[in-house]
Amino acid sequence: MTSTIRASLDLVATALRCDVVVFWRITGPGAGTVLDSTVTGLAFGAPWLPAPGDAPGTAPGGRLVVDPALFAALLPTAVRLDLAAPLTGVAWSCLDGTDHRVTVGWAGRPPPPDVPALLAGLQGQRLAETLTLLESSRRETGRAARLSELVATLDQAVALVSLDGTPGIVNAEGAKLLGVPAGEVPAARLAAALETLRARSLEGPGDDGYVVRLATDPRARITDWRWTFPTAPTHLRVATFPVDTGPRPTRAWVFDDVSAERESEDLLRATVEGMLEPHALIEAVRDTDGRVLDFTFLVVNQATLDYWGMDRASATGTSLLGRLPGLVEAGLFDLYVEALETGRDLVLNDQPYENEQLGKLAYYDIRAIRAATDRLSLSWADVTDRHRALQALEEASERFRLLAENASDIVFRGSTQGIVEWVSPSVTKTLGWVPAELIGRRFVTLVHPGDVGTIRAAQAALDAGLSQHFEARLRTTEGGYRWMETTVKVVLDDEGRPLARIGNWRDIEAEREARQEAREEHARFDAIRASSTDAFVTVRASGEIVAWNPAATTLFGYTEEEALGRSYALIVPEPQRTVVGRLLADLDGEQARGAASRTHALHLARRDGSLFPAEASVAVWAGGEDLFATAIIRDVTARDAAQEALRASKEELAEAQRLARAGSWAYDPVAGTYEWSDELLRIHGLLDLDPSLPRRRSRRLGHGAWRGWSRPPRRPSGPVR
Repeated sequence: MTSTIRASLDLVATALRCDVVVFWRITGPGAGTVLDSTVTGLAFGAPWLPAPGDAPGTAPGGRLVVDPALFAALLPTAVRLDLAAPLTGVAWSCLDGTDHRVTVGWAGRPPPPDVPALLAGLQGQRLAETLTLLESSRRETGRAARLSELVATLDQAVALVSLDGTPGIVNAEGAKLLGVPAGEVPAARLAAALETLRARSLEGPGDDGYVVRLATDPRARITDWRWTFPTAPTHLRVATFPVDTGPRPTRAWVFDDVSAERESEDLLRATVEGMLEPHALIEAVRDTDGRVLDFTFLVVNQATLDYWGMDRASATGTSLLGRLPGLVEAGLFDLYVEALETGRDLVLNDQPYENEQLGKLAYYDIRAIRAATDRLSLSWADVTDRHRALQALEEASERFRLLAENASDIVFRGSTQGIVEWVSPSVTKTLGWVPAELIGRRFVTLVHPGDVGTIRAAQAALDAGLSQHFEARLRTTEGGYRWMETTVKVVLDDEGRPLARIGNWRDIEAEREARQEAREEHARFDAIRASSTDAFVTVRASGEIVAWNPAATTLFGYTEEEALGRSYALIVPEPQRTVVGRLLADLDGEQARGAASRTHALHLARRDGSLFPAEASVAVWAGGEDLFATAIIRDVTARDAAQEALRASKEELAEAQRLARAGSWAYDPVAGTYEWSDELLRIHGLLDLDPSLPRRRSRRLGHGAWRGWSRPPRRPSGPVR
């Protein structure tokens, strides 16, 4: 091709007896590009300015200009300086009605008088077709050369397979992986090396989905194909896609060694799966303006699957709002987004939520921690039973208080033989009797048969001069019975002999019911406390431990017998011991109430003296005249270790990429997006372009198929992208 063009240049120079010849193509108004010339340094692709008025689609005939004032507009200074003598004339013409042009010039001699005719004669030389082939060939050669240079600089293993049987190209890393020399490799040898590598993988050469796609679609693009091997490298991430190198069909193969990344992922997965509480790793889904629209579940542990009652395939990759749309109305979604954007950990306790998965209102302790760019580590615990037990305990205590404040006592006076002598009018409201109906009756006749034994025992004690306090059921005018609390004292005369008995009856029917309910609630609470994996520790205001559940024994190493009666200092080390002491000394103060409204992170001591990180929720309550603080304590060692492992693995991966100058990217098959690492952005010169430039690059992918390695495909029609 080059010799043909050179011959064409010589032909024009000879035919027109000129000193300079330039073949060029007009590309737009006032713009053109050089195809070839006789001028030193004016090479293919150099810019060229068309003559005034010349534009694409026009077909100027042969034109000759001999006015030196116009030479500068027709030939650039570089061309004029290359000539041995001053210009005497310039002419130009189109070739075969195309946008291809020829410009010629004369130096030190006058142009021949028949220049227009000579230019017209050139149009019969098929120069335009020759120039078109030249331009296509040189562009193809340039693209191939640039692609080869780019492949050679990559840290990944890369192989360019020419599907028309011509040699392919393999870079240094690809040569190590495939066992072939770097540079050009015969097509058959390169195809065999690729097939051998695939056959060594644990997946084997079988016709999986990717193989079928490549076999049926020559334009298939596969970006996240995983190959695993028994020896290093144990994990390869494979991408393959067609490459535009001109008329030759070419497919690129890129192999990333992700063994270290996979090892970190396996470590994180094992840590997460070992957690007893539900845990998930979720990734943000953003719109074109960068706003978070949703989250996608990337990883869920077995505890999550058990809680939801589904398998892993049904949970992974699904939408957070698609599964729990009520998060938006509850305000939790905005809190998750805030934790992601600010990096501040989200800690919520006793958070109510109408759970769509369970179809009921439940209460949760929730933790959300930013794990990576656009990713949140989310864990939660269903504490509905604990919440209801504490609520029932508070309600029962409130009922007791109201009953004590509003009870209406019945005052009575009786003889030493137990006969009613006087009773207050309040008896009518409680038992229905008019006072006159009871005067003269024996007290025992009002008592339920089942409580007669209690009355006789009290009578004997009264005969001995002892005051009595007991509970018994008294009959109402309607024939029923009500529980009454009776307090009786003996009245003595001046000589100390029993004179009468005075006392009061207090209606405790509702109180008895409340006490029974409280006993049941306490029993349920005790069952929860006994079976809970969280430690329940109750401390009196004096600092004495008064309650200790089995989980506390497991957590701290002290049995209940060893812990009860001991000081809180048993498990609280300095300097936190001083802070806890101040709170206990003022349990009814503002500081204690504020402490009871939030969760505290602190370090506590086990029996062996070791410290561990914990979270504690505190409730302050009154029991009689004493104040108590109940702490629900959770060991967060595993969670902190998981977070540290996650952070460490990220730092190790980033450092490994920095040292190896190996970038990485992640692909989300649900959203169809990539995420580039900082090192990959740095490799491509994008990291420092603009601090506000998002680190995320997204692209929607199509489906594709496997292309055979050794069989050349049918050449595709249409442009190659």
